[in-house]
Amino acid sequence: MNDIEGDRSGGRSFVNLVKTPEEKQRLIEAQYQDHKKRTVLRSDTTMNLTRKRWHLLVVGCVINLFAGSLYAWSVFGAALADR
Repeated sequence: MNDIEGDRSGGRSFVNLVKTPEEKQRLIEAQYQDHKKRTVLRSDTTMNLTRKRWHLLVVGCVINLFAGSLYAWSVFGAALADR
């Protein structure tokens, strides 16, 4: 294990193992940029899931309306045919 890789099994940040303040600052900035990227990706994924859920809701409602109209036609169609 080297200084940059760090001890990941212990739950410690590998930034604490770096010797110089410049290296420490560079690694902190790299971690921050990585965190920003992951946060943006996570929010994009959440937006896509939200849109997908709304689409599924609309499609489900249309299917239920169609099934209900078929059922209503089967119930009232027989009564109308008897007349």
